[in-house]
Amino acid sequence: MRYENEICPGCGRRFAEGDDIVVCPECGTPQHRECYNKEHKCVNEHLHEENYEWKPKHSDQQAPARTEREESVTCPFCGHENPKGAKKCESCGQPFVLFGRRILPGDDDNSKNTDDNYEYKPPFHVDDYKPAENGYQTGEGGEDQGERPFIVGDPFISGNIPDGDIDGVPIRDLSIYLRSSAGSYCRKFKSISLKKPTFNWAAFIFGHLWFFYRKLIKPGIIFLTLTLCLVFGFYNPLNKFYDSVAEITSSVTDADDQSQILAAQDKMNELLNSNKTVISVFFGAGLALRLVMALTADRLYKKKATKDIKAADESFPDGGDEKLGVFLKKGGTSLLLAVTGYLAQYLITMIITEVFF
Repeated sequence: MRYENEICPGCGRRFAEGDDIVVCPECGTPQHRECYNKEHKCVNEHLHEENYEWKPKHSDQQAPARTEREESVTCPFCGHENPKGAKKCESCGQPFVLFGRRILPGDDDNSKNTDDNYEYKPPFHVDDYKPAENGYQTGEGGEDQGERPFIVGDPFISGNIPDGDIDGVPIRDLSIYLRSSAGSYCRKFKSISLKKPTFNWAAFIFGHLWFFYRKLIKPGIIFLTLTLCLVFGFYNPLNKFYDSVAEITSSVTDADDQSQILAAQDKMNELLNSNKTVISVFFGAGLALRLVMALTADRLYKKKATKDIKAADESFPDGGDEKLGVFLKKGGTSLLLAVTGYLAQYLITMIITEVFF
């Protein structure tokens, strides 16, 4: 069978006359020998259990000129022809480059098979491949090919992430770092770079718990401390106020006639008037604190994200799994930290009220 004009599933390039092609003996999938050399298995091996059989799709089409093929890259996911050097598919948005490294299947020479239990099944006409003790390597004296690159379809990589940067940090890096609501925060970060204010409703509603949830530990501790200071600063007057309210409410419940109810209403009005200043200051200070959190949350988050990403760039300039590991560790969200912040507030409040009040 002739394979000219068919697309190699390993690299996304079309086969040309004279290409060195190997064929899987089980499903008939053709690949460039160099593509097979990178994985040492059929690219469609995961479909073998489903009795998959490869069939030609483009044999009836006229093959593009050699110069055209060399100046374009075919997306292996939708088949769209993209200009040479494209960073993502113009049709489906699938990224081709991450951290400056190509992530097209078979497009990185650092790929290897690290599964020691893999059953070696060479294709037809292959006699220079053999299994090694820790993976697979080529011929006599073949060298280990290094770590696997980022795989296409990584759950933290979206094809819809725009190009560009914010304060020198690529938006793609920010999106992988932020993960949850990445698009919304990237837009806020851009506004901050343009000297525009932003308002974080999550921080306004949940207070210091939002900072713990987003792994902003130091700001979370500061705002937790301020919240506790506010609570304990007004604890005695507010506690007396609530006790008086409970007493008046109880008297209304036990009232036998209208005169007792009217007397209770007068007491309640007098109580509210006498504590109006304390109540206003307490709720006003609480509202002011929440506004400070909401207005500073995005700026503090942007500062932390850009600092972590730039530090990862300096430590791992070539990208790789180590850089992604930094993003997973320092970025994203943590429900555990949010719960810890809530429990810390509850325990501190309970201990201080028992000891001092």
